[in-house]
Amino acid sequence: MKISPLNKVLLQISHMGYLDSSITSMNILSGVERLSSYYEEITLIKKVKDHVHSGRIAKALVRLKELHARPALRFLPFQEVEKNDVLAFINYESAIFYRIVYDYPTYINYLKIAKLLAISAEMNLIIDYQFGTIEAEKNDDTRLLDQFADIFNKEELPVLEVMAHFRMGEILAGKGDFNTANQKFDQAEVIIQKIQSDRLMVTAKSNRGFLCYLEKNYTNALQILTGITNCDDSFQKSLIFENIALVYEALGEYEDALSYWLQSLNICQDHGILMNIPEDTLHIGEIYEDYLESVSQAKFFYKLGYEQSMIIFRDGINISGTMRAVIEKYISYFAEYYVPEGKTRNRPTDTVFSFTLGKTWKEITELFSYNVIVYHKYNSHSVNEMLERLSLKRSNFQAKQQKLTTAGFLIPDFRKNIHNQENRNVLDSLQVYIEYYKELTWNDIFQQFEKDALKYIVLHYGTKREDLIKKLKISYPNLKNKLDAIEKS
Repeated sequence: MKISPLNKVLLQISHMGYLDSSITSMNILSGVERLSSYYEEITLIKKVKDHVHSGRIAKALVRLKELHARPALRFLPFQEVEKNDVLAFINYESAIFYRIVYDYPTYINYLKIAKLLAISAEMNLIIDYQFGTIEAEKNDDTRLLDQFADIFNKEELPVLEVMAHFRMGEILAGKGDFNTANQKFDQAEVIIQKIQSDRLMVTAKSNRGFLCYLEKNYTNALQILTGITNCDDSFQKSLIFENIALVYEALGEYEDALSYWLQSLNICQDHGILMNIPEDTLHIGEIYEDYLESVSQAKFFYKLGYEQSMIIFRDGINISGTMRAVIEKYISYFAEYYVPEGKTRNRPTDTVFSFTLGKTWKEITELFSYNVIVYHKYNSHSVNEMLERLSLKRSNFQAKQQKLTTAGFLIPDFRKNIHNQENRNVLDSLQVYIEYYKELTWNDIFQQFEKDALKYIVLHYGTKREDLIKKLKISYPNLKNKLDAIEKS
């Protein structure tokens, strides 16, 4: 099979996310303008591929819509279109995009269009392979993919041959045939060593580590996966951290699992990898809810996953399994805590203040300050929004944070490992109390808290001011002013 110069470029674009090519974007497209009148369309589909391989699915979709709005791609119903490999390739890559985002009807539709437009043997081959994967997955039968792997080997298309072995390994692992799946991954690694692609080898080892996880061979899984965490590609690194987190979950080591889910989330937020965020936040929320017993933190991450899923959906991407799961989780929390307009939430009971017993007044107010900050960080989209809600200047807020830090409180950064300090200092009962008074400014909620807390303390310690001064380690004038304020209220 002799591949034309233009189609060689198109296949390079298709495979560029898998190879450690030193060829720059300009080099890939060098000479294409001379080979095809569809230079601008080819440039756009390359940009789509760039975004997909870096995990920026929303940006890829924007480019894809821009591409299909061009006259060359806007076919009228029943319009006869001349066969063309470039247009076939663009529809083929469009199909691949929709497979990645789990929109299978659109995936198949674009494949059919690509097949109608394809001329060359090589373009027909890569399209037929996609139809072959559909049949193989539908029937749990890898024999057809074996045939494609042989063809790719004969035609010297090593990336496609590797992909065929990967796909066969995945299907076999899904059936529980781990021995044959390992053989397929072995064959893929032999080919990767020949073409010397570090990026593909990382993918191979990640697949192998996940296979060990499915086999419940957790020691080998961790050994393989932790050995490739220093890879350069952010998207790959996020997936590797997710796989490591799954292994630790299976081992029941939830602190370690949480650490890796949070690292993956951090990467996704830093690099705009939106598609991975729903899965990360779902697992983080479930660990906080089921194993670390922190409802407030679970709710925060479910909310984050919900918001990201809805952004992805509004961008025109179908809601996938993990997106749907995190949306349902957040909605269940929302239904539990939501109060309709015009209704009043029940006032928190006095048990909220049980934490005050045995503490000094300074310790009590510091813990409350910390919980106010945590609550508003959970429920604000930005620092400016939080400062506006609390009627605080940035300098005052920073001073309060510094004071708490000096006292041993670690102000949470929700893209880092926050569970170590928050399990101890974030009190769910206080979070509910602050939720009830969420419309109050910093000063107003403190005045309210001091009155409520002192009433509870007096009820348990008695009204003798000498005893209160001793237990709370508070000055007489300060205590007198606060008790006078209670009497006046």
